[in-house]
Amino acid sequence: MSDITVQCPACKIDLLVPSELAGTQAECPNCAELITIPMRPFATAEVKKRPVIIDPPKKNNWLKMAIAIPLLLALLGFIGYMIYAQTFKLTKEDKQATAWKNAEAKAMNDFRKEQRERDAKLEEDMKKIRAEHGL
Repeated sequence: MSDITVQCPACKIDLLVPSELAGTQAECPNCAELITIPMRPFATAEVKKRPVIIDPPKKNNWLKMAIAIPLLLALLGFIGYMIYAQTFKLTKEDKQATAWKNAEAKAMNDFRKEQRERDAKLEEDMKKIRAEHGL
């Protein structure tokens, strides 16, 4: 026959007892308590224990908020900057065109400056010639 599992009521140890001893009493080898062995083995269905849910104490979330708000603002600022940069971003051609316009404007300014200097020198030469010839 099969063995019967019995639990000692005193020390709560599980004992494996031969089925021939069913209906008798035996001494627990661990604590020497007298154990009654049942006539037939009990159906031992595992009972699932429901977990006890204990709510943790409520914490103040001010520290999380103190960190989250500046991070959120920084993120929004970065996104805004990226949108601005993409909106007003100059393409390579735009940069070249701007460089050409700047170079052209500088050349024109230099030309006008040289022209004014030549005109001023011619005016001085004309005054000298007029003075020499008495005009």
